Amino acid sequence: MTTLAATSDQIRALQATRRKAGIDDDAWHVRLGERYGVTSTKHLTVMQANAELDSLKGSAPARRPNGRLKLDGPYAGKLQALWIGAWNLGIVRDRDDAALIAFVRRQTGIDHVRWVQDAEDAAKAIEALKGWMAREADVDWTAVKTAPAWYNSPQYRVVMAQWRILCALDRQRSEPRWSLFTTVDAFLATTLDEDFAFHTASQSLWRQAMNHLGGLIRNLKGA
Repeated sequence: MTTLAATSDQIRALQATRRKAGIDDDAWHVRLGERYGVTSTKHLTVMQANAELDSLKGSAPARRPNGRLKLDGPYAGKLQALWIGAWNLGIVRDRDDAALIAFVRRQTGIDHVRWVQDAEDAAKAIEALKGWMAREADVDWTAVKTAPAWYNSPQYRVVMAQWRILCALDRQRSEPRWSLFTTVDAFLATTLDEDFAFHTASQSLWRQAMNHLGGLIRNLKGA
């Protein structure tokens, strides 16, 4: 009995679906090799292609209201928050989730963030990312037991590192813009038009502050 090869429509559907699922070329070839003993989509049979389409559609991540993929998995949220923090510090050049997935793969050998289920595997990626942020952006992760909760929050540590970077970049300008601001609170309260204070800031305001400072960093570095 002749085994039918996957059709061109199936191949196109598989390529589109696996990209939506955040699986890059290298991970896709590994997946095909492990599951079917081939390294190219065109070498799948019709039945294999159908099975893979069903598998991918069942595991494809949801999307946020803005259309971006929403990563799932028990450690996806923390990893994604750290990745965006690193992007806002100017050390990550590509904020896209595919870049985060590639980083996690290098640290853990696991193809996708959603498949990081073990705490030890997650710690490898989380600590590697935090270490990178500490080395390249001087983020201080040292916890202080007697300090209030906001002081030990990742958001505070990132914002303070951002402020140090901005002040250093601003001093290099011929006409520094922010020499009159003595604290990051005062700067954020003015530029965000909010009564920003670390001890009362909401999560949404923290994200707004980090994104705002990140935009300034990228603009100054690109100037």
